Amino acid sequence: MRIFLIQWGGDSVRELFDVVKELKARSHKIVYWVADKNWPLDRSQFSGTIFHDLEDAIEGRSAAAVDTSQFTPPGDDLIAQLYETESLLLTMMNKRYGHLSVSERKRFYYRLIQYWQGILKHYRPDVIIFPLVPHSVYDLVIYFLAKLLGIKTVMFTATQDFIRLMVMNDFVEGGRILKKTIEENKQKQFSLEDLSDDLRGYFFKHTSQGGDPTPPNMINIQKQYGRSRAAILLDAIKSFTLFSKAVNYAKKRFGSNLRKEYQGLEKPPDLSRNFIYVPLQYQPEATTSPLAGNFADQCLLIETLAAAIPDNWVIYVKEHPRQFIFSGLNFSQYRYCGYYEDIARLKKVQIVPTTTDTYSLINFSKAVAINTGTAGLEAALRLKPVLVFGYAWYRDCPGMFVVRDTDSCREAIKKIIGGARIDTQQLINYFAAVDRASFPGYVEPHLKKLSTISEEENVANLTKALIDEIETS
Repeated sequence: MRIFLIQWGGDSVRELFDVVKELKARSHKIVYWVADKNWPLDRSQFSGTIFHDLEDAIEGRSAAAVDTSQFTPPGDDLIAQLYETESLLLTMMNKRYGHLSVSERKRFYYRLIQYWQGILKHYRPDVIIFPLVPHSVYDLVIYFLAKLLGIKTVMFTATQDFIRLMVMNDFVEGGRILKKTIEENKQKQFSLEDLSDDLRGYFFKHTSQGGDPTPPNMINIQKQYGRSRAAILLDAIKSFTLFSKAVNYAKKRFGSNLRKEYQGLEKPPDLSRNFIYVPLQYQPEATTSPLAGNFADQCLLIETLAAAIPDNWVIYVKEHPRQFIFSGLNFSQYRYCGYYEDIARLKKVQIVPTTTDTYSLINFSKAVAINTGTAGLEAALRLKPVLVFGYAWYRDCPGMFVVRDTDSCREAIKKIIGGARIDTQQLINYFAAVDRASFPGYVEPHLKKLSTISEEENVANLTKALIDEIETS
């Protein structure tokens, strides 16, 4: 098969190169490969492959070996077919292209369509492999163009607690293998002993008393960023950044900032009330753009809920702890000045302190509403209904209500009020399906650090999954 590799591999996960060598050994041809030019891969082993530097691709620059003189601009029909893509990308561009006006963003988008439509038609791939759901603008253009042209796409969805991967072809439709496995086993009665150790451990962590259910990646973040002021000061002195950091600190300390706006609006929750818990998701990240679709605008999610819940219910909204850590306290395209004020002024909506225990909010809630975040699966394990506004990989789990608008939200809440319940046996059956449809593995450096498998095992697992998908599906 003729294969495109998009953003595959990097210096932190070098063993992904061995996966490609295995594909080549099976007579698959790597036609086009977007990769970091600083990644020390032996390109001489891939004669005839077009290599495209990742940074060039992100910035919309052509691969050096490609003649683009015959690539034509997109016509009105193609642009119309990609209107949904355009809407997603104009928001996604906030991350890297926030300085561009809407008109400049559209011009950049049209140039991406011209280039990648030309590439796909000229080099005619049979399959395009992404490591994860495409979310770097240019790769999402490739993905949607491939859909229009009937080219197969393959990617992995990565779980963040039990470190596993699942093959996926379409992030809107979800995991085909998982759906098939659920259907094949729907009449069976699995027990917890039927689960692999990692899945069983995850299940117990969120269903038994005691222990710390905090996801491993959040524990690492807390360790990394929970340092003392003395340690931070010492680092600033060593790196000669004391003055600049002092200036930034003064601006944040005495001027307006994101945290001040949030803290000026927060109120402790009354857990005795009827409420829906909305944990905001960190942005920018693939979990909201593209996986939340239009609900990447989390204010729209909250507005939809507010329009659907009974008058005696309330919505408790809590910011993600990573938002203030990774994105800082300055206002941004994702958390603009007045963002929390827009939320707080909604009827039946209350912002709660970030120090409020997430699991208490889940346990006392009537339901949890999310786009794709891990809180949804954690809520289901606590037998709480979940309103899913995005394309969460686990949306086929028992207790999930997929919501696309106010009417579907209102219907879901009626069912919840009517006594919709999650059966523990159904949950075990679902996790048994996840166990069989997934495999231990990683394609990202931060999950590599959390994984317990060797590099050799990762290569073997990834290779088998890709060969099964592109040769037998």
